Amino acid sequence: MTSERQISRVSRICGSFTVDKDAWDDIESDHPTRHIRSIGRVFEVSAVTFPAYAQTSIQARGVSDALESAKESLESARQALEEERAAQAENERRMAALERLNKLIEEVKTNV
Repeated sequence: MTSERQISRVSRICGSFTVDKDAWDDIESDHPTRHIRSIGRVFEVSAVTFPAYAQTSIQARGVSDALESAKESLESARQALEEERAAQAENERRMAALERLNKLIEEVKTNV
C-alpha cells in the first residue's frame, strides 16, 4: 500500500520524446537555452523522485477533477465542431448566392 509520505517524494516527471520544432537562445554562450516549440512522438512519461530536470513537477488530481476536465474538453470540442459546421453552412449559402448572381449576370449579357 502506498503511503502519503511515499507519494509526496514522487513529485517530479521525466520523459522521452522526439522534438519536431525547437529554437535556441544564446547559442554562442557556454549555456545556450533550448526552447521546445513542438513535441513529436512521446515514448515514455514517468513520475520520479530524481528527474533529469529539477524544474519539472507533477500533481495528482482527484477523479472528480479529472472527470470535470474531460467534460470541459469534450464540451469545448463539441462547441468548436458546432461553430465549424455553422461556418461551413454559411459558406455554402454564400456560394449558392454567388452562383445565382453569376447566372443572372450571364442572362443579362445574353440579352444585351
